[in-house]
Amino acid sequence: TKAGLAALSGLDEDTLEQLLTSLLRKEVVSVQADPRSPERGQYTFLQDLLKRIAYDTLSRAERKTRHLAAAAYLLERSVRRRFYDRLVIDEQRREIAAEKATSDRLLLDILPAPIADRLRRDPGPIADGHPESTILFADLVGFTPFAEARTPEAVVAFLDGLFTAFDELTESHGLEKIKTIGDAYLAVVGLGDSRANHAVPTAEAALEMVALPGTSWQIRIGIHTGPVVAGVIGRRKFAYDVWGDTVNTASRLETTSLPGRVH
Repeated sequence: TKAGLAALSGLDEDTLEQLLTSLLRKEVVSVQADPRSPERGQYTFLQDLLKRIAYDTLSRAERKTRHLAAAAYLLERSVRRRFYDRLVIDEQRREIAAEKATSDRLLLDILPAPIADRLRRDPGPIADGHPESTILFADLVGFTPFAEARTPEAVVAFLDGLFTAFDELTESHGLEKIKTIGDAYLAVVGLGDSRANHAVPTAEAALEMVALPGTSWQIRIGIHTGPVVAGVIGRRKFAYDVWGDTVNTASRLETTSLPGRVH
């Protein structure tokens, strides 16, 4: 009743009637807008009280419907969130897989496949002794004056085309390219290779290099077979290299070779 509500709110009946009218019409009265109004507390109390009365008058079925609607909303929000999280995780996994594939390709461009696999499993030092391997050293005759008379772009473009052709030749004969040093090209066979005679495929690759079609360059090549040490050096810009007297001998044979010949 009005008297009961007035007693609960602490307002007189005239003020209570004004507030009730404002609430029922959904109007904003001055006491709500002015936080300094002494009647603001009574207004807020009355507003909450009316909401509670309205809720208590709902039937049990209506309450159950509201509860089910709220539960359905929360469930839908949870499902949407899980679905979105799964999409984000799947996208992150795809990005990681793509980055790993790119990293693996780059690693295989500078390391033999078995060495790259070992480095992925264990980033520690890698050093192996090979009792018998064949080294190939190739060098261009007269490259220094050629490079001095041309632009850097022309020099790099020439070397890129020639060494790409060398890469294809060595790969087709089972040799492993180690590195290029200026205009010199170093490759090896027998690093973990099960073939009994390493010199044969190396000599075949060398003969095709000196007779490479489409180039007028004279190439000197030195070949030598013997024990070598191979391993990975460096931690950031690491490189796979070979060392030993066999490597030095192949280099000296190349230096003393006749142009267009394999020594």
